[in-house]
Amino acid sequence: MKSKQKNWLWGAVTLLAIAFAIGCNGIGGPSTSANASGNLVFAGCYAPNANTGNVDCGLASSLGDPNSDATFQAEVNYQGQFWSGIPANVHPWNDCNGANALSLPSGDILYGVTLFQQLVTAYGGDAAPISGVLAHEWGHQIQFDNGWFANNQPSSPPIELEADAFSGFYMALGESYSWSSIDNYFSAVASFGDYNFNSPAHHGTPQERLAAAQLGFQTAIQAIQTGTQLTYADLHQIFSTAIGGFAKRKISVADSRRTVVVQFLTNLDRLQIFDILDGTTRGNTATVPTVENRERLYPRK
Repeated sequence: MKSKQKNWLWGAVTLLAIAFAIGCNGIGGPSTSANASGNLVFAGCYAPNANTGNVDCGLASSLGDPNSDATFQAEVNYQGQFWSGIPANVHPWNDCNGANALSLPSGDILYGVTLFQQLVTAYGGDAAPISGVLAHEWGHQIQFDNGWFANNQPSSPPIELEADAFSGFYMALGESYSWSSIDNYFSAVASFGDYNFNSPAHHGTPQERLAAAQLGFQTAIQAIQTGTQLTYADLHQIFSTAIGGFAKRKISVADSRRTVVVQFLTNLDRLQIFDILDGTTRGNTATVPTVENRERLYPRK
């Protein structure tokens, strides 16, 4: 993926120059998209009952420059192949109420221009955090497609953390990034967490979001090591079971009826996940095995 990273870095130069020159059509300034600690704010991930473009200030025509648009579209096409059987329409979006991205039950993903620009700036043009956010939103499309929650159901931490796990799964199996880029991805995921437990926009603490992404990452590495192609239903059971055990620091496999799910849950590095949840570590670097024809391991319906 070196060529993709190089393209993002080229685009970053232009984006840095224009980031504060874009007036409204409603794009907010830095104060609307950073919390007190200076981290990026990821206010919401899907909008039940919303129509395409009828959110915040509507759809945008560009992410900021032609090179970024072309590179981003290539990533959209790539993820469309990876998430086999889960089509989505991805649009640049004028996220005027703060840096954000949304997934809609209509099959549309809205990627905020402000969010995109801030990720480019924060991570020096590294493509990994940008790709990871898109994979998170595609995770919501998987949830919609499989009917795992009602389209009008408010978002909640378990729903969002599962989308983080799908994102981590993609970053290990679908991409070929260096560890430094993966570390930037994990840093971005953690920065999206918050401690506003009473807010409807609360999607998980930094530790929970990072642990969920690591859960997906570990699952993908297991899939590569064992040559196992998992279904979306398998992934859902693995992720939801593990995330359901985050609070008690206990991942039970007793209720699973699928042997492959039991195997994957049993072989998780639970200590690493629990240490992340306890804030004692950000997780260890992990080598992603090289595998020929990765496409044969892409998830299936």
